Amino acid sequence: MQLRVRNLLALLFYLWLGSLTVAYFYRNLGYAIDDSYITYRYALNLAQGHGLVFNPFEHVYGSTAMGFAVLLGTLAWLLATTAQVLGISSISAIAPTPETLIPALATALSATSLALVAFVFYRIGQRFTRPFSNWLILIPLTFYLFASYPSNFVAGHETYTFVALMFLGSYLAVFERKAILAGTTLVVATMFRPDALLLVLLLLAVIAVPDLFTSRSALTRAFLLRLSVAYLLPLVIWIGFLWCYFGTPVPTTMAAKKAQVLLGHWPLFTISRAISELRLRLPVIVPPVLLAGAACAAMLGFLRKRKPALAAEVTGRSLRKYALLWILFSALVLLSYHLFDVTFWWWYVYPVFFAVLLLFLLAANSVIDAVGLVCGPTLTALILVGGVLATVHWAQPGPREVLRQFVLTKHRNDHITSYDPIVRYLHWAEPSGTSVATAEPGSLGYRLGAKYHVIDQLGLTSPGVASAILAGDLDYPFRRWEPNYLVVSWDGKFSPLRSNWFHAVYERIGEFRHPYWTRHLSRGAYLYKRIGSTERAPEES
Repeated sequence: MQLRVRNLLALLFYLWLGSLTVAYFYRNLGYAIDDSYITYRYALNLAQGHGLVFNPFEHVYGSTAMGFAVLLGTLAWLLATTAQVLGISSISAIAPTPETLIPALATALSATSLALVAFVFYRIGQRFTRPFSNWLILIPLTFYLFASYPSNFVAGHETYTFVALMFLGSYLAVFERKAILAGTTLVVATMFRPDALLLVLLLLAVIAVPDLFTSRSALTRAFLLRLSVAYLLPLVIWIGFLWCYFGTPVPTTMAAKKAQVLLGHWPLFTISRAISELRLRLPVIVPPVLLAGAACAAMLGFLRKRKPALAAEVTGRSLRKYALLWILFSALVLLSYHLFDVTFWWWYVYPVFFAVLLLFLLAANSVIDAVGLVCGPTLTALILVGGVLATVHWAQPGPREVLRQFVLTKHRNDHITSYDPIVRYLHWAEPSGTSVATAEPGSLGYRLGAKYHVIDQLGLTSPGVASAILAGDLDYPFRRWEPNYLVVSWDGKFSPLRSNWFHAVYERIGEFRHPYWTRHLSRGAYLYKRIGSTERAPEES
């Protein structure tokens, strides 16, 4: 009977998780940020046979998510080809080409990744917590995982996918002891974003150190050897490919982020700024539960030593390792970005956000275990239900409003369509392609297509630009490529409008209005054309 109840609860959880995944995909379909479209353009060019490049003939490592680009491009090519060959109208009518498939695939991966994080949380709770308390915490936590601002702000970005793979890979290593599967999962996470390398190093240390001088040391060494081989072998092959293809194993985006600091338009990443962002985004109940959970875990650890019979009530060694792993990872991620001296972007903090949610789950379960020891199962259940109802009642905004907004409201970012009027004009005026300089190359470059050579004034995707900015040379892109067009939206030091030479070389041919620019700039985006320009093919590098 008890097994049937557990199976029924598990089925209900999977249905709940599936419904949230579908709702998330529907809400965020078509949403992305401009940086994501840089990765999408790499994926699109790959799918269309131009190679893993932002601009044809320029092999620039201009995205930290190159593995994500490979996955998106491959999936888009396979789906589009399959739909055309088999005549599957349900696919070809909605997204007939890789260009329309890639943003949808990225959104689907974000939704699936959040579901994977929730599943890992479920498995951890299932191992170490009573079923009743596990469900009571997990159901609202899962909804918050999907509905929270950080989970939606960069939908379609690689952040959610690489975080989910880190959670899964570390879970497989710590709890399941599946070395090959864990290593493979973690190497894919590293391909999607190099930050995962830090987690892997910490994982090896967290597993190895406690068992160095115990009877388990031989087994631990054998496990770590298999895990390391499964991780390092494909990683070495991947790094070798990047080195040969791009000429460097390190993304050029790091130099570009440092260059942005010199331009002074973006805030610097600091630990205090990151913590302020976390405090703003996390529910107010999280900090007190984390503190109470730490106290209860310490108390239960003390009781375990005094009364071994209570061992079943106390979190196991694996859980302590897993919690320690994510605490160390969160601290070192914040410290690393602080020391890198780069600009602050919200998604750098979001892996820590998900780690805090995991720690909240563990802390809440520690509190429940402690209350259960003191009050007994019946009174504990009443206290839990009362606590959940009180939290829901006082939560702002209300759960009903959040649910309605999450399910029925489309998540839109009109920034990614703000350059569409310019794209339409260039497609009409320059059907054979041309060269365009811009400070935001993502969505503009993606929608223009491979025929248009897009020069990034900030240096993420154009070679040598970031180094020139660091050396104080902001005119480098215009000397190096002599772009036929320049898009001017945001004003800043990177804009050449104030340069003495500019108006003798370029003339403004139009102002292209869009609701986004009207709201933020009270004007449209400007398009400048080189006076007497003739086409100049980009140099092969």
